[in-house]
Amino acid sequence: MCIGCFPLGKVSIGVTMEGLEIIILLSIIAIKMYICQRKGFIEIIDYILNYEKNINELDTEICDLYKSYALYTKKMCISLLSISSMCGINMTISTLILYAQQMHSKDELVREKDKPLPYAMWRPVNEKDHYFICFCLDIISITFGCSFNTVTQLIFFSILTFVAGQLEILQAQFRRYGSLCAQRDTFEKKFEILKKLIVEHQQIIA
Repeated sequence: MCIGCFPLGKVSIGVTMEGLEIIILLSIIAIKMYICQRKGFIEIIDYILNYEKNINELDTEICDLYKSYALYTKKMCISLLSISSMCGINMTISTLILYAQQMHSKDELVREKDKPLPYAMWRPVNEKDHYFICFCLDIISITFGCSFNTVTQLIFFSILTFVAGQLEILQAQFRRYGSLCAQRDTFEKKFEILKKLIVEHQQIIA
């Protein structure tokens, strides 16, 4: 990974920093892949999916709270997706613009320079002779990289928002604890309600 993304030979500090940025980005993506494959993470996703299946069985106030958080999450996910897509598109378009400027330059030395590519990395082929192949491979890398990074970011953000929503729902349930206890005639039944709320709190923070 490091060899493939780090340019070899004498390079400028700018190209060196760009290579380091790619290495750091790939390392973060690898960590995300490891987290997403863990059993505990999969169990969290299953819990959220099962909760959503039974959301209509809850009372109106809790259901409305959950739907408000779900709508907020949807809006934020669309925003994050748009930003990530714009980053990938910007990398592609800016490279094409630099290439067009270089090819239309009146200075022959400028035209003979290395053609711009989205990634500063070592490739097993001559970039000048196989420029468009290298460019297409970089576009594929950008597409997969941006897609995976965006999806994992959306999942992590959605989980955090779900937890925040669950805490607010639990708070609403605690506010109604007094009225629920008034409807119970024995201490055991009142304690059962409190015990259920405590268990729900433990599940949220676990």
